[in-house]
Amino acid sequence: MFQKPCTSYVPTLACIAMTNKQLKICLLTILLLTVLYDIQAQDSLVHFRKNYKETVLTLGYNYNFGDKVDGKRPKPFHFIEVGVWRTTASLAGHHPFSATYYFANDFGLNTNDLIVGPKIGGFVSIMIMGLGGEFCYYTDFDSGSLRFIPSIGIFTPYFKLTINPHVVITNKDFQNLNNGHANLTIRLFKIKRTEF
Repeated sequence: MFQKPCTSYVPTLACIAMTNKQLKICLLTILLLTVLYDIQAQDSLVHFRKNYKETVLTLGYNYNFGDKVDGKRPKPFHFIEVGVWRTTASLAGHHPFSATYYFANDFGLNTNDLIVGPKIGGFVSIMIMGLGGEFCYYTDFDSGSLRFIPSIGIFTPYFKLTINPHVVITNKDFQNLNNGHANLTIRLFKIKRTEF
């Protein structure tokens, strides 16, 4: 296991011989140092910037849910959302930032009556996390309910996946709508884009 120490001052092959394990470790270290020589985590000398404004058509799905009442979960409602987003985005290095405002309309898919919900909202995102909010007026054309709907989740210029509690401003009992929804909205296609 251990080699005898060298007794002469002239190194010989026997004196510098390595075991197989030591040789493998030495060769692996040389290989890694050679391969990883030019890898960098982030180069602060390289700066690039890309800014653009974009208008897109979006399509979304809302799963409307609520808390248990008397031990029973209320009926979930499903809404489809069609909208137009106006996004200003900036990519500085590897760190994207976007600010978006939008106009959209929700359409109830399994509601008792036809319910539509025109809304206006906006969000900001850094990397992929963001915050947003919207005002939505759900109506069945006889009565309605105005709600402020804050949102938190994953936001990008291409899609958003959020959880949205409802702050009911008027008509809390409108059509038994629940006080929250999960949302997935995707960008369908670009209408207009300008770079600056």
